[in-house]
Amino acid sequence: MPRPVVITINDLDADPLCHRGALRAISPEEIRCAMLFAIARDVARGAPIDDLKAWRCHALSTTTQFVYHATHDDMYFAACQLRENMGQYHMSMSRTALQRVYEIARFRETQIRMHGPAAGTTQAVFHAYERVKTAGKQQPYSLQAVDSSLTIMARLLSIPSVQSRLLDADSWTHSDNPFDSVYKLEQILRKGKDVTGIIWLVDMIWYVVQHKSKPPDSEDLSIQGLKGKKANGNRGYADVLLFKRDCLPYLLDSLPRELGLDPVWFTSVARPKMDSVVAHMDAARDLSWCAGIDRHTMTYVNFCHEFIYDLTYDSCIKALVKSNKQASTISLQPGITELLADIKNGVSELNAPAASTPTDFKGDCDSDVDPDNMLGCTITIRAKGSKIEDGNRSQLGADYRDKNKRSRQLIKNRVGACITFISNNVSSTPDLGLALGNTAAGRYTGPLRVAVIYDTKLHGEATHRPIIRLPPFQR
Repeated sequence: MPRPVVITINDLDADPLCHRGALRAISPEEIRCAMLFAIARDVARGAPIDDLKAWRCHALSTTTQFVYHATHDDMYFAACQLRENMGQYHMSMSRTALQRVYEIARFRETQIRMHGPAAGTTQAVFHAYERVKTAGKQQPYSLQAVDSSLTIMARLLSIPSVQSRLLDADSWTHSDNPFDSVYKLEQILRKGKDVTGIIWLVDMIWYVVQHKSKPPDSEDLSIQGLKGKKANGNRGYADVLLFKRDCLPYLLDSLPRELGLDPVWFTSVARPKMDSVVAHMDAARDLSWCAGIDRHTMTYVNFCHEFIYDLTYDSCIKALVKSNKQASTISLQPGITELLADIKNGVSELNAPAASTPTDFKGDCDSDVDPDNMLGCTITIRAKGSKIEDGNRSQLGADYRDKNKRSRQLIKNRVGACITFISNNVSSTPDLGLALGNTAAGRYTGPLRVAVIYDTKLHGEATHRPIIRLPPFQR
């Protein structure tokens, strides 16, 4: 073997040869186990005799060191130090953050069983671990790390689903594991607060790394990124994920009703499919629950999936979290407002009564003109006082009258969508910024443009000598 096997003894007068089979090795076991498994593999597959002789030579050439340790604690921390030394040369041999949590918790239980409750305090466990010197880039054992490990073991790993997720991520390589720090787990515990919040955070972090290719070493998944900076009110990526959870009732209960979608279907069918990461993954594999819905409902369902479980709207959500906004402000965000407006208009058109079948069309517009595309039709607006005689109106044809009616309604919808009346009355417009944000200009997401609103009555117009009353911009 490349490294000696270290065996501990607590009696200097004992003969090791008389205790074969009962000796306790404290050096890392992975190397000798790998060697034994390789020998068993070659024996099982009937390897050539020369290969087996080579294995026999290596096994009989293994160096063994016997080291005396007077107490159980001496033996335990000697084993910890040997592993730290090995991890300096082989990264895969070093303990992960989760393994350190289990080791510290198990050591505390042993101390309480052997020495009483006083030996199981955080301070006592920390003083015991001061004997271990970490190697490489590993952080040394600190009082905060020991306290966090014991808290995580009691509150985080006691949740079966969370324990399963963390063990799964712990089997990945160190660079792919987003839970590679005790302090990250502590932030998840603090931000999640209760069992539901903790499960949501662990599942979402696991999901975005495993299924959405979010880099585990990204700024969002760092300790500071999860916690948030003081300038942002200590609201970080963990708060972004919790905001997504808080948006579920609004997205699946309130907003469908406002858009004219079927609220019963969203409450009874869609809500259980999006309540958790597990439900979302199951729903994505089998889309039979979406059978029979119209395209506008499907568009909204896809938007909900992207908003909650994708990374598409993360920048928008971060801005909302930073400003401490509520879930109801989602519909006012650029890009989302236009999408929801299209869905609402599509639902309105879908629910509108069907037009009569054309029989004989005669008029100014071509028969194949789409009422949504007014380029092929001329609309005449008559001056006040002019009118169309009843006899002439009846001669236009049923299909033309229907198209004319639908075109007028389309123009009203477009005008209503683009023109907004904002009153300067404080009672009717308490928040001018919010009112401007609800207008078409406020929802604009195209190339950046600057609009200058200039009131000549308030800015720079001369108050005397009317002959020179010209705005400065026209001089």
